[in-house]
Amino acid sequence: ENGIIRESDSTVTPEIALSLGAKVFPPDAIVFAKVGAALLLNRFRLLGKDSCIDNNMMGFMLHHEIANHRFMFWAMQRINFSEIVNPGTVPSLNEPLISNLSIAVPLPDEQQAIADYLDTETAKIDDLIAHTNDEITLLKELRAATIADAVLGRVDVRPATSQ
Repeated sequence: ENGIIRESDSTVTPEIALSLGAKVFPPDAIVFAKVGAALLLNRFRLLGKDSCIDNNMMGFMLHHEIANHRFMFWAMQRINFSEIVNPGTVPSLNEPLISNLSIAVPLPDEQQAIADYLDTETAKIDDLIAHTNDEITLLKELRAATIADAVLGRVDVRPATSQ
């Protein structure tokens, strides 16, 4: 929902994370793929709870007094990773490539206003997409039924004769 990861199929306890030396990211950290084809999809997610990520992902935490997590989530959508990845058969990102990115950050009140606007407007667009997909499904069903009716002779498809 809204790009927030709230549940996971795999979990570790805080004790296991500590024993593995795994970094635990707090809620509102932004995570994304850092290697392979998934990286080029430019998918970002906000964490909804304390989480560890695997070595195919990267994440960053925000200083909340400087950057609103929702604003930064939306701002990250504007980055085209295909322009900054390490080239090769398996594209990848590393910390220096990410840390050199520049993102204009307006004042906190403006960040909040922008994030609120984008949350509202993209929710409307997502609703329209869902509604349109429902209509497409219904039209495909109507198309299949019409074909079946014509093939099985349940409708008269003969041309009208002139009198």
